Amino acid sequence: SKNENINNNIKAVIFYDSFLSSTINLYTELFNQVYMIRSFFNTKLIEYINPDFVLEFRIERFLL
Repeated sequence: SKNENINNNIKAVIFYDSFLSSTINLYTELFNQVYMIRSFFNTKLIEYINPDFVLEFRIERFLL
């Protein structure tokens, strides 16, 4: 999603599971563009999107 109210050009990719669902709005307010991907870490997506930040949030039961 793109947030026109943010005064920066920072792009972020966030890989997450249900653990993050209740706090997603916190992150969409920090970055101009946020790509929320409910999946495991994906290098090809990161290369395609070319973000400034990559974050991954997992609840412990999903750690490999």
